[in-house]
Amino acid sequence: MRVSAPDARRPAEVAVAINPTNPEHVVAVSHQDRHQGRPGSNYVYTSFDGGLTWKTVAAPNPEPPHPG
Repeated sequence: MRVSAPDARRPAEVAVAINPTNPEHVVAVSHQDRHQGRPGSNYVYTSFDGGLTWKTVAAPNPEPPHPG
């Protein structure tokens, strides 16, 4: 089952969690590479039907501290 969009930029560092009280609730996260001047992005994928369907949401990606 593909979770990320076909145009995802090399999703990596994936983690998956399954709700122990409701195994139909699954959450996955990934980081996508920088592409064409755009910064890398974090994404959250959520399923409430055991992974049959997924909702994708971009997650905040804090900027690194700037040297001062």
